[in-house]
Amino acid sequence: MLVIIVLGLIVLLIISAFIFKKKRITNYKTMGKTKKIIVITLLCVFIFVIISTLMSDGIKSFYCLSDDKCVTVWKRDSGEVLIISGKYKSKEIPLDNYIKITNLNYSSIVVLFVGNKLLVDVENNAMALQKSSNGTMELYRNEKALNDSLYTKFDGKYRRYKEKINYININIEENYATDKNDKKLN
Repeated sequence: MLVIIVLGLIVLLIISAFIFKKKRITNYKTMGKTKKIIVITLLCVFIFVIISTLMSDGIKSFYCLSDDKCVTVWKRDSGEVLIISGKYKSKEIPLDNYIKITNLNYSSIVVLFVGNKLLVDVENNAMALQKSSNGTMELYRNEKALNDSLYTKFDGKYRRYKEKINYININIEENYATDKNDKKLN
């Protein structure tokens, strides 16, 4: 977007230079107008660079458990959601250790902290691209049967996470999360 604006301003500057060139710049008034156009164009480019720097690409939310286990949820303007381990503050998409989710039909994601890795539990319809070369983040559904046997129990009616499992239940739509005791996280 910024590139298109800058190119438009450059074209405007070139066109105005040709218009004034045809009038044969002989007096100081015409030269003053040319200088004003150049200054205004440079000022506009500078303002657009500042605005584009300050604009964000969505909303980042950080959720932490009491033992400093954190996760970043980045709801991007494009509609995709990035789940990133730790507190991620950069404006660039990470190269590794994140899960990108699109096509969310409901707004809840559960992140389980198991040892040194994160298991991200999303619905089956959600498109999830996993980027973790060292295995620190995985999709729960990739090994659903194994993960269910290790981390859940059946209470007679529902499958629930075992007491020893730390997890964060994230409501994507409302931008809040709760821990395993349903305590709201900041």
